[in-house]
Amino acid sequence: MASCREQAQADYINERLQYEIARDRVAGEYMDRWLHERDGLEEFFVKNLENVQGDERDVIIVSMVYGPPSEGAKVGQNFGPIAGPTGRRSLNVLFTRAKEQIRTFTSMTPLDIAAEETTNAGAWMLNAGWNTVRAQHWKQGPALMAP
Repeated sequence: MASCREQAQADYINERLQYEIARDRVAGEYMDRWLHERDGLEEFFVKNLENVQGDERDVIIVSMVYGPPSEGAKVGQNFGPIAGPTGRRSLNVLFTRAKEQIRTFTSMTPLDIAAEETTNAGAWMLNAGWNTVRAQHWKQGPALMAP
């Protein structure tokens, strides 16, 4: 399963994924296997953050491409739905859906997120999640967080 911040990003990732699968026979066979194995219970899918509830996978891929408006500038602290009243809960659900591993693809680091638990619980949870994934990187060796 892959999860991203908003529906437009999920749609784009899905579109690119389908394009690549159509071009690559091995990738297509791999995806077909997961579609049919266990009656489709392990099918790969891409969802936005709000639609992850109840889905659990061995590996969760999180896409969070959000960065500064220009090189050297600070990352804006408007994280869309994450900063809203249910952002913390949505992120908690997301970060606990992985049975074995979370793989992240992001344009920022935990240092780019300036949030306190009492002022922006969603952004604080995002920071905590990124720090947890980064700590796993140091324990396991392979790059679990990009960049």
